[in-house]
Amino acid sequence: AHLTAGMSAEELMKMPYEFTNYDFSGTLRPAFVTKQATVPAGIPKPDYADSSVPVSEQAARGSHTVDIKTGDDVEGMRLAGQYG
Repeated sequence: AHLTAGMSAEELMKMPYEFTNYDFSGTLRPAFVTKQATVPAGIPKPDYADSSVPVSEQAARGSHTVDIKTGDDVEGMRLAGQYG
């Protein structure tokens, strides 16, 4: 279930406590923020997850090969997409 399921629009737009006495300069205001989701341990991280450097992508630049995904690869991508 989604973290905001069952919450009214009013609840989602309620000012977070941390900003109660903040003096805003414009019209933009914070709203409800969900907790950061975690990726299950069984799903491998991409090479840039820890260092923010996409080593594999940099190595592939200039390459004219197309990575063809197998059935298992496609299913894994679908599963990862469900996690958001």
